[in-house]
Amino acid sequence: MIATWKMAYDGIHKGMQALHEQGIQEAIVTAIQDVEQREEFVSVGKGGLPNIEGHVQLDAAYMDGSTLNFGGVIEVENISSAIEVA
Repeated sequence: MIATWKMAYDGIHKGMQALHEQGIQEAIVTAIQDVEQREEFVSVGKGGLPNIEGHVQLDAAYMDGSTLNFGGVIEVENISSAIEVA
């Protein structure tokens, strides 16, 4: 896994543990959920900035490179993990 933001550092470590115990899909979800659930990150997930109407909307996408199966969501509200839905 590769993360481009410093805020993903802890999630990557949690994801690596999940990779060894549960597999790649769970590892990716674990890593991303760590960022989504942390309100101190004022950019995505629970700490996301609201849109012009004052609503926090989440987006996420996932693709399995082996099977090319994919899923994604945009502008979802009132859920705690957009990656889990994707």
